[in-house]
Amino acid sequence: MGEALPEQTPQVGRDSDKASRPAGARLVFLALMGSVLFTGYFPLAPATFTSLFVLVPAYFLARVGFYWQLAAIAVVFFVGVPVATTLERVWGHDPHRVTIDEVAGTLVTFFMNPVSLLGLGAGFFI
Repeated sequence: MGEALPEQTPQVGRDSDKASRPAGARLVFLALMGSVLFTGYFPLAPATFTSLFVLVPAYFLARVGFYWQLAAIAVVFFVGVPVATTLERVWGHDPHRVTIDEVAGTLVTFFMNPVSLLGLGAGFFI
């Protein structure tokens, strides 16, 4: 009693996890996707900057049909989760550079909502 139990699963960022970490060109490609064309590297408020950046495609995507919008959200989600998970192994828990979740949030905000430029601004600030 009183003896510490060995860890059952490896922790994120531990040495045992290094073998599954991407490197080289794969890491650059994952960073490109996970940081949304490197907007996550913006020095001040990278998530806010990414949300602002995504307003342009969201504006045009809000004008296409239901299925295109739904497909875009699904692609961002199903690509973003594994990309963000992999980058978390490399950069640690909840890295500020990973902003692909901001894309998903922005697309969901304007889903089935053909907004004006004023509406985009309101959606961005709310």
